[in-house]
Amino acid sequence: SLPSVAPQLYATLARADPLSADVLNDAEVALPGTPFIGEGKPENQNIAIPFSFGEKLQVIDMNQEGYLEEALKMRCLLREFELAPPGTPPRTIVGFTEHIFTQASGFVAAIYMAMQERYFCSFHQRVCDTPLDVRQHYGHPDVLDKVHFIPRGGISKPSKEVNLNEDVFAAYNTTLRGGSIIFREYLHVGKGRMTNLTEIFFFEVKLAQGAAEQCLSRDVYRLTRGMGLTRLLSFYYSGLGYYIHQVLVMRVTLFLGFVLALLVVLGLDGQVLPSASDSIGFIVFFPFAVTVATIVPAAGMVLAERGLLPALAYFYHTVTSLAPVYYIFITQARAHFFARTIRYGGAKYFVSTRTLSTSHVAFHEVFAAYAPSHFHPAVELAILLAVAQAFTTKTALIGITWAIWAIAACWVVTPFIYNVQAFERATLAEDARAFARWLRTPETSGGGALKSWEAWWAANNLTPTRAGWEAPAFNSVLGIYYLYMATHLRAKVQARGAVLAAVAALGVVAVLPWVRAFTPGRAASGR
Repeated sequence: SLPSVAPQLYATLARADPLSADVLNDAEVALPGTPFIGEGKPENQNIAIPFSFGEKLQVIDMNQEGYLEEALKMRCLLREFELAPPGTPPRTIVGFTEHIFTQASGFVAAIYMAMQERYFCSFHQRVCDTPLDVRQHYGHPDVLDKVHFIPRGGISKPSKEVNLNEDVFAAYNTTLRGGSIIFREYLHVGKGRMTNLTEIFFFEVKLAQGAAEQCLSRDVYRLTRGMGLTRLLSFYYSGLGYYIHQVLVMRVTLFLGFVLALLVVLGLDGQVLPSASDSIGFIVFFPFAVTVATIVPAAGMVLAERGLLPALAYFYHTVTSLAPVYYIFITQARAHFFARTIRYGGAKYFVSTRTLSTSHVAFHEVFAAYAPSHFHPAVELAILLAVAQAFTTKTALIGITWAIWAIAACWVVTPFIYNVQAFERATLAEDARAFARWLRTPETSGGGALKSWEAWWAANNLTPTRAGWEAPAFNSVLGIYYLYMATHLRAKVQARGAVLAAVAALGVVAVLPWVRAFTPGRAASGR
């Protein structure tokens, strides 16, 4: 029999005939193989390049809009490509600002997101362009030099996982190959951002995972090797270092809970805490410092654009609408998924829907989204602090740890504060029934993690075989810590059965991934 021949695939420029309503193919470009290799969005961008006209490209997202008066300035923007000073690299990307129109939606989380984006798209990128010279391509609507990018692999890198934040790799690509990037503020387009906490959360997760994959990429390695010290530090603090610092801040908070509980169990709290209380009190305020560092720049932007009174009004509104709670929650999300992606890999592309925040999110969906990153660490931290508080000989321990208690509370309550109708009686009853169905539905029924607890567990609890030897070793040390704590607590007369059971349960949960790694049929293969 003759060998089967793979079908020839084409990228097609299609249009609708206004008279017959038929779909007509205006042009076709043969593809060397299957186009379904990487992520859909960057693949589509690169496939569409042959059908574009002119020497410059502007790729617009679906959540963006243009304005007629801004379009009249495009000729001036295109002229920027030709104004590079003599002896400097040619300009290959010209960026400009965005107008976040969803800020007017009235939703509190949307206002936080819009203000962050406005600051990032104006003040932040302005400084990154001049004098730091580290402004990258953070997404659309930047204008790109098509002639420069066509022989250099296109305007996006579509490989799964490592190129999760595909836009920034266009900047790495052009910088490594002799191009330069500038930023101008006399033109802008509209952009809609997420308006509910769940979509904001998953968007931040995507950015954190993408930043982690960038740290592991060859592009960043080669780019940083050729930078001077000043530009290198600027690149670090304006991008990847932001996530690394958030990991350090949140991990130190968790680590303090472990240290305090261990000191109390060993009876060393009376010797160590009096001399270290000031240092501990300073460290536990790091997450709050991150929150202030997030709010103050946006307030400074309002001050520069509108004056003192509007800036004070914005700051007052931000604080009274529980913005610190929101920012501590988002900081933990970034820290958790950045560290998890560095350790395990498995970054996934999140397709946002940009829906409005008028619909209630069921409890089982809230639990499935936030349990690994927020609920589980909050419960773990609360148990450790409860152990320390119950058995300490220092009566003023709560004066040191109240800030850590507050951080754990922020991780738990934030999804419910920003969830519509979360505390209404009818909604609570329906959520309870949906949560029971979610627990009972088997993994084989299909539907993914939002339909079955078993599917959610399999998706969120990777076996150590996907991460190497360090993951089971870390989990084993954690399990030994909890079992050691439970053994010492049992020797104390005041120990309660509930406390012992909670600590012992944490130890069992910590070593579960190790057990699953050696269970036949359950070890996953992959990265």
